[in-house]
This record gives sequence, C-alpha cells and structure tokens, in this order.
Amino acid sequence: MALMLWGAGAAAQSPGAPLDGVGPAVLPLGAEVGDYVAGRLSGAASLSGADGAPLRLLATDAGGEARFMFVAPGPGLALRVDARADAAWRLTIDAQITQAAQTGATRGPISPAVA
Repeated sequence: MALMLWGAGAAAQSPGAPLDGVGPAVLPLGAEVGDYVAGRLSGAASLSGADGAPLRLLATDAGGEARFMFVAPGPGLALRVDARADAAWRLTIDAQITQAAQTGATRGPISPAVA
C-alpha cells in the first residue's frame, strides 16, 4: 500500500521510503477516513483539512527527527511542511492502515496463574 503524496515531485510514497525536500511544501494525502498513519519528519509539519485550515501540529522544528501519528478524520487532508526556504527536510511514512484492516489488541489471560 502506498500513501499518496502529491507535490515535491512525488506521486506515491511507499511506507518506509523517505521523501526529501527543501523549503515549505504542501503534500495532499491520499488517506481515507479512519486510516491510521504513522511517520517521521525532520522539520516542522502540521495536518490540514480539505479547506486548508490547520487540524493538528504533527512535529516542531526542534532539531532531529520527530515521530507523528494520526487517524484521518476526513478526506482531502494535506501535510504542510513549515520549513525555511533553504531548510532541508525528510519525511518517512512508516505505516498506513486502512480502517478495515485495523484490529483491536488480542486479549490474554488477566493473571499469569490462569495461563
């Protein structure tokens, strides 16, 4: 499965493959409602809705790599990378799990003595 990213010269981003860029970017996401998305970013980024309004700050530009995760609240989302014009950034999508493929945690014995 590939998380669709448009912009910065990328058409599709396979989980685990980094996408490098320089300067600010808006990357529309092909995530569907309820998809769980997890990734890493070196740089500041926020998640925006279909109308362009910010929904959630995903990473701050505190140096190094920041991890983020979210469940897509609706269609038309975009990842907005807030970088200086000359600042390099790297985005890696580690996982995208559709709502249908998500499962709950398996329940084990409450007590080790029962096992």
